[in-house]
Amino acid sequence: MKKLIYLLTFVFISGSLFAQQGDNRNWHHLDLAQDSMYGVSTHKAYKDLLNGKQGTTVIVAVLDSGVDFDHEDLKDVMWVNPGEIAGNGIDDDGNGYVDDIHGWNFIGGKNGENVDKDTYEVTRVYNSLRYKYENVDSSKLNKKQLKEYKFFQEVKEEVVGNAEKAEKNFERIKVQRDNLLTSVIKMAEAMGDKEITSENLNEFDPGEDENLIMGKQIIQGLLMNGDKI
Repeated sequence: MKKLIYLLTFVFISGSLFAQQGDNRNWHHLDLAQDSMYGVSTHKAYKDLLNGKQGTTVIVAVLDSGVDFDHEDLKDVMWVNPGEIAGNGIDDDGNGYVDDIHGWNFIGGKNGENVDKDTYEVTRVYNSLRYKYENVDSSKLNKKQLKEYKFFQEVKEEVVGNAEKAEKNFERIKVQRDNLLTSVIKMAEAMGDKEITSENLNEFDPGEDENLIMGKQIIQGLLMNGDKI
């Protein structure tokens, strides 16, 4: 049963728990309206937007969280820095960045590698101004400082508001997780020594017990995904 709980927790976090149809192992490609999943609508884009259309060459500068340049759809069309030799550990084009073949991860570490945790730009702005204006007496600020102080107040409101929303959302997710785990545990206990298979689940009658009904549905969904329990 412990294995089942670990498996459920993983599935719940990854999002595949609610993908009961289509390519369940690639739920992130699904569409909210079409598949009831918070994916990026990759499949829908290929089918509805790109089907039958001829592509043209463009150069895109990504200024957000980056891309997977080894992705099958990108690796053959990624921009390549003509002044750099890949993998030689030398700044061939003299721009200050070693082996910047596909550009540079400016928000990562000093070597251009990804960081483990990141923040929004608004959070960085907030932190850069907080030491100056968190506890300042605004009546003593000059015109230039007052303008920056007002900007800090706007940034602070956004950061604090987002943090509060995130905390509430996190608490809601924890409640959902606990409810799901409770349902699965009760279902596993109700099954007793019986092996958890599709056949045994189909024969099991949860009655009107909501926990057992949910637990049965969850485990059936895991089995449909091909997960071993």
